[in-house]
Amino acid sequence: MDAWLSDKVQLHPGIAVHSSELGGNGIFYNGEKPESDIVIATISKRAVFDYESLLETLNTLKVEDPQLSKIVVGFLTSLEPSTETEVLMCYFWAFMAAFKAGSTGYVSSIGPYLNLLEHTKVDIPQGNTEDDDWFIQSLASVFEAQRKKYETIVEWLDSEISEKKPWSQHFSFDLFWQIYKAIKSRVLEIPHSLSEDSGDFVTNISLVPYLDYANHSAEKNAYFDVDRSTEDIVLKLDHTKVEKSPTEHVIEILISYSPIEKIQSFMMTYGFVPRNHGQMQVFDWKIRDFDNLMNQFNETSNVPYRKIGKWLQVIPGVQLVIQDESIKINLAANPFTIFFADKLTYNEHWASGQTNDNLQKILQLQEDNFDIIHGPGPLGVLCDGDPLETSIDPSSPELVERAINFLQMAAKSELRNISDESPYHQFKKSLLQKVSSGLTVDCIDDLEPIPINQIEL
Repeated sequence: MDAWLSDKVQLHPGIAVHSSELGGNGIFYNGEKPESDIVIATISKRAVFDYESLLETLNTLKVEDPQLSKIVVGFLTSLEPSTETEVLMCYFWAFMAAFKAGSTGYVSSIGPYLNLLEHTKVDIPQGNTEDDDWFIQSLASVFEAQRKKYETIVEWLDSEISEKKPWSQHFSFDLFWQIYKAIKSRVLEIPHSLSEDSGDFVTNISLVPYLDYANHSAEKNAYFDVDRSTEDIVLKLDHTKVEKSPTEHVIEILISYSPIEKIQSFMMTYGFVPRNHGQMQVFDWKIRDFDNLMNQFNETSNVPYRKIGKWLQVIPGVQLVIQDESIKINLAANPFTIFFADKLTYNEHWASGQTNDNLQKILQLQEDNFDIIHGPGPLGVLCDGDPLETSIDPSSPELVERAINFLQMAAKSELRNISDESPYHQFKKSLLQKVSSGLTVDCIDDLEPIPINQIEL
């Protein structure tokens, strides 16, 4: 790797890469305390992989290595990537498959980086459709979706590049899945100016060798930028974060992957739960066995509260915002307290007044299969036996108090069912233990809402 990058990366003499207590490798600085921000690494534009540079590579391969070009195009056309990250995955799946099948030339030249991707450790939790947690269930779906992609491309390779078949011997699903995880964990958003005279810029999803060694912390001490004159990427040390002379101890260079740490997103992308240094962390909690718990709490019987929520476009769960020692419910992400309004019941005859058969079928499809319903109004909800005609204020103190009491009960119930020892489950267990003892509410509009399964009209 060092030899491959030697003409593409310029390093400060005090910079080195070695193992980090945060996991994997990290970048470390051992030098004098700077008086101002200093450049500690410059990564040439030639070392960066993004959709533009890879397209240029593909055009070159069409002339210099037609078979590798055919393999790359086969991955792109067969798998139909819809995002920049997926485009990068297709290219590197193709490069890795060709490399493992004995191809030389271009793939040999990037062999050190392919080897790095192959051995990048990303501890995404094991998906399980039987787990009570929605996130763990969703990981099982992601895993199966990638397996189907793998089967599609191996079938294409065996058919179109038949002299190397069976391709599964060269390019296993385990390797396919590993490259998926490695690229997802290592991509960065790199800004690019629209023009030399403009302050406007766009971001490209990019793989940046060497910079992608930098680990994450909310207490970052470094940042990266683009040199507008050369388009090289520069990593800079923030001198204000160097409190004592590094000659006494080595400092790990830390950047921020995201200003807000959404726990499920971090686990899915990077395979770890970030350490809490007082910054904002977000956890999306969808409550298991919701109808039974609500009936128990409200002393009702067989009321389909989940269906009521679908018509009110409220998810049976909350977004928990952790900062320092406080835990808050973010009502802006999901007005969960509406569930506790008085005299709400389910209207099982909502379809009887529908004259539009197509609309009725769409609404029924949504009620049966999705988290919320988009329609002409909350037809499936009655208030004291009549159609719901007025809005409900989710910040009402009475609703908030009842919701908090319910959530404390739900947390205690769910804690009894967490037996997995994975870092994700242990984080959730610790969080729900705190929830069971106390909560407050807030309304934070700039956070992403809770992920939902939905269909729109």
